[in-house]
Amino acid sequence: MSQLQQQKCVEAAAQLKQAEQALTRRSFFRGSPDYLSAAPLLDKAGELFRLGNDWEASKDAFRRCADAQQHNRLPFRAAQAWENVAKTVLQQVQAEESSRTMSSQKSRVVEAHQAFEKASGIYVDMDEFGDVLLIDTHACDLLEATVKPSIVVETSRKLQSFLVKYEK
Repeated sequence: MSQLQQQKCVEAAAQLKQAEQALTRRSFFRGSPDYLSAAPLLDKAGELFRLGNDWEASKDAFRRCADAQQHNRLPFRAAQAWENVAKTVLQQVQAEESSRTMSSQKSRVVEAHQAFEKASGIYVDMDEFGDVLLIDTHACDLLEATVKPSIVVETSRKLQSFLVKYEK
């Protein structure tokens, strides 16, 4: 790991620590965790971990950010966080392409597909149909590059039924 990557991971750990403090802080007027303060810190930590090539920590931070955004009742931001999880998985696959076996790459792609599905579901709930179309076509392109044709067919069928249902 290079000096710059280590520095990014240290910065990310500091952001994560601040987010943890926001989530554990309780006040007299607020009996629940402060998700509003924690969400941007978790998002920033996810980005910094991704720049530091700490893929698992990045995915975890983005997942926690999505959860915080759901608590904040901001589904669009939650969907964006799930997209970031999927993008991180794709970057991880590209970075580890030479050292990984084909079976572990398939599992990573399936993980990315699941993250795209979550983001797509949130967009459907919000009636943001243009974003659903973009995400699902991106997921189909991703899956075509792998050797998982059954998932490509399933995603294509979901996309077609979505397009028919909403006449897009």
